[in-house]
Amino acid sequence: MPGYRSVGQDRVRTVELQSQYRPGVFEGTLEFFSATVDAQARGDRTPADWHPFVSDEIIDRPIGSTHELMTSAEALTEIGPRLAELLETPER
Repeated sequence: MPGYRSVGQDRVRTVELQSQYRPGVFEGTLEFFSATVDAQARGDRTPADWHPFVSDEIIDRPIGSTHELMTSAEALTEIGPRLAELLETPER
C-alpha cells in the first residue's frame, strides 16, 4: 500500500525528529502555570528551567494540582480567569 508506514517506522521517525529539534527563543513574557502537588517528587520542570528559551520575564502561577490534573475542572477554575484576562488585554 503506497504511503503506508508501520507503527515501528513512525516511532523511529519520532525519535529522529526529537533528536533534530532545536527550540528557538520565545520573545516576550511567559506565564507559567506550575502544578504544585507532588511536583518536586516527580522532578517536574520549574519556571527557571525555561529561562534559556524565553527572552523576557517568566511569571510563575502556582496551581494546587498535579501535572496530570492541570486540565481538571478544579485546576481550570484557577487557570481560566488568568487566560481570559491575558486574551482580553491588547498587546503592548
